[in-house]
Amino acid sequence: MIATRVRVAAPNQWAIETAEVGQPGVGQVRLELDSAGICGGDLSLLHGKNSVANYPTVLGHECVATVAEIGPQATLPVGAPVVIYPTISCGACAACLEGRTNNCPKMTVLGLTDRRGCFSSSFVLDESQCILIPQKVFDRYGALIEPMAVAQHVIGRAGDISGQRLLVLGAGSIGLAIILTARAMGAAHITAVDILPERAPAARTAGADTFLIMSGPNFVRVDGLPDSVPDVDVAFDVVAQPDTLALCQDRVSPGGRVVLVAAAKPAHTLVLDYERMYGAEQSVVSSRNYAREDFTAAATLLASGNVDAAILRTKVVTIAQFGSALDALHHHPEAHLKVMITTDQLIGSRPILTNP
Repeated sequence: MIATRVRVAAPNQWAIETAEVGQPGVGQVRLELDSAGICGGDLSLLHGKNSVANYPTVLGHECVATVAEIGPQATLPVGAPVVIYPTISCGACAACLEGRTNNCPKMTVLGLTDRRGCFSSSFVLDESQCILIPQKVFDRYGALIEPMAVAQHVIGRAGDISGQRLLVLGAGSIGLAIILTARAMGAAHITAVDILPERAPAARTAGADTFLIMSGPNFVRVDGLPDSVPDVDVAFDVVAQPDTLALCQDRVSPGGRVVLVAAAKPAHTLVLDYERMYGAEQSVVSSRNYAREDFTAAATLLASGNVDAAILRTKVVTIAQFGSALDALHHHPEAHLKVMITTDQLIGSRPILTNP
C-alpha cells in the first residue's frame, strides 16, 4: 500500500511524498484517512516554534479515519469509523493511574512529538489510539470532533456553567467550539472577544450573545459603538497573553474562574494580579489537551443535534493541496477557522468535505 503524506524534515522544510505503508502488527490497525484538521500546533511545528516538535515527522493529529485492515489481536471491525486519540501516555505514572493521562510527564502527541502523524492517505496505528464514533457524527462533522473534544475538557476545568455568564477571549476554532459547547450546556450569556471583526457572524451563529472587537485596551461592538466587557462568572482565555489575562482578571466577578486555554509557548510567562485574585477569591486554572472521555462526550453532544460544529470548517483541501491551505491561513486569517484535509477520492463527497 502506497500512501501520500505531508512530511516535515525540519523547520520550514516540508514536502508531499509517497511512502509504503506496512502491514498492521499485533494490536494495530491500518487506517484510511477521511479528514484531518490543521491546528495552530501544526503551523508552529512547520515554522520551528513548537516546543515539543520532533523532526522529521509526518504532520497532523486532528483526524478521523476508517479501519481498512486489522492486525493480530486487534478487534475493531473493518470499515469502522474512528476518531484518532492523538496523545500517548506512559500508563504507569501517578497522573495516568488517576486517569489524567493528559498530565503524564512522558506524554507524546502524534504528528508533533511522535513522528507518526495523520496527514497521510493511509497509516498504521495501535488500535488503542482509535475511538469508535457514531457513523452520523463521522459523516457530518469529520475531524471537527477534535476541537469539540478540546472544548469538552476546557469546560470540564471550569466546572458547572449552567446559568453562568461567560467571556471567551479568542473566537478562532477553539473559542467557537467552547461557545458551541457552553451554549448547549446552558450558559446564560456569552460574550466573545476577538481582534478580527470578520469572526462576528460565526461567533453569533455559535451562540455568542455579544461580540466585541479588541483593539489594545479598547472594545467596540461590530456595529461600531464603543462598549465595555461585562462582568462574568467564568472567563476562557484562548490567547493567554498578558493583556488578555489582565482583562479576564478584571472582569471575573468575586468567586469567579479564569480558565487558560492557549497552548504554552517556549518561555511563555504570564503575571497574575495576585491582589485582585486574592481579594476576589478568583480561581485560575489551565486546560491541557483532553482525555479519551472528552472525545466520547463530544461525539455524544454532536450526535444529539444540539450543536452544529460545521460552522468551524472554512476550507477543504486534498493532501496534495496542503500548500494552498498554508497560503490561505497565512494571508487570510480573517477568513478561516478550521481548514480540513482529505483525499482526492473524498473531497466534495459530502457536505463537510465540500468547500463552503
